[in-house]
Amino acid sequence: MPLPQNVVLGPIQFPRSNIADAVPQVTGLSEGEIAINLADKAMYSLFKLDENTPEEVIKIAQNYDAILTAHFIESNPHGTTAADVGLGNVPNVDPRPLYYVNPTTTTLNVSRILTEVEYWGLPAVTYTISNTDYDIGDMIEITRISGLAGMVTVPLSGADWLVDGTRSSVDMVLQGQYAIKIIAHKAAADLWTVMVIQS
Repeated sequence: MPLPQNVVLGPIQFPRSNIADAVPQVTGLSEGEIAINLADKAMYSLFKLDENTPEEVIKIAQNYDAILTAHFIESNPHGTTAADVGLGNVPNVDPRPLYYVNPTTTTLNVSRILTEVEYWGLPAVTYTISNTDYDIGDMIEITRISGLAGMVTVPLSGADWLVDGTRSSVDMVLQGQYAIKIIAHKAAADLWTVMVIQS
């Protein structure tokens, strides 16, 4: 039916709220009617599945820009802690391996889950491990790449070695051996487990 002349329609108005998290009540909506929460940028309507199902208010639209931005930009948008997920005793260690390539005498003191040292130089070198700078389970692998490589001495500062079940405070030495693998195990009286790999 055409509208009468000189009739101007006004803007369409919906039930609305400016209060965050406010949801319309079932008694406040008719089926097919839309309600808007301007603070949450969300829209609601009344829904009834069938005659045996009670009516309920459902969210039919929302602007998720702020939520998505938080998840893609923030490293921890929900503020979840290690304790929340049962990881209170797990150290916050950088998961990337740390590589030392043919280094001269140095102190290994950067906690990583895996540290690899490869040496093929001729001079003798010393790689001192600082016990206090590593966490339980960290692994250090020191390898002589060449049979002509110089002797590698590995002192352990502040702890003892555990070699084949025997405690030792003597520096580890690689001369004829190919490599050693060391696992930090400070929970057991500051003992560090060592596996020697022969050439």
